[in-house]
Amino acid sequence: MPRKLAVDNVALHEAAVGRTVIAFAEIERMLDCIVGLAIYHGRFGKPSNGYPTLLEPKIRFIEAAFEGSDLLAPFAARGSDILRRARCAARDRNWLVHAIATIRRDGGLDLEMLRYAGTHHKRLPRALSKQDLVDIPERSQRLVNELQDLVSTIINAAAKSNDAGPFSPSTPEE
Repeated sequence: MPRKLAVDNVALHEAAVGRTVIAFAEIERMLDCIVGLAIYHGRFGKPSNGYPTLLEPKIRFIEAAFEGSDLLAPFAARGSDILRRARCAARDRNWLVHAIATIRRDGGLDLEMLRYAGTHHKRLPRALSKQDLVDIPERSQRLVNELQDLVSTIINAAAKSNDAGPFSPSTPEE
């Protein structure tokens, strides 16, 4: 493989990983905001097993809050779609971050991840095209934008319905 092509393909891979990880940090931050809004302004209550810090427990908590919080209920359909896509984005991010990658001549990646399967590890392959390496971070960034918009909309709804006065973000208790 010519050196220039190899360098370009490595740069594309690194850019995809970097942009996806950066976007995902913001996705997690926005999900944390929704959890906080549900607890402190949506009267949904704190979870009995503590504030959710891992992605899947956060998503499950938010799904329940969309059903059980008067503040979040109006956003349930939109929120459910966003949460579904957040799970997909998390799978893509996990593959980019945790799998071993071999860059193909065409710029795509052959990935391999190990998954524990009860008594042994199972090798899981996945192939990503060069276009996937562009699309995955772009989808993640679109999700960030949609989550930011959803959080702003929920904050506005909280400000209008807050009996205690104007909305002020609360910090979750540690």
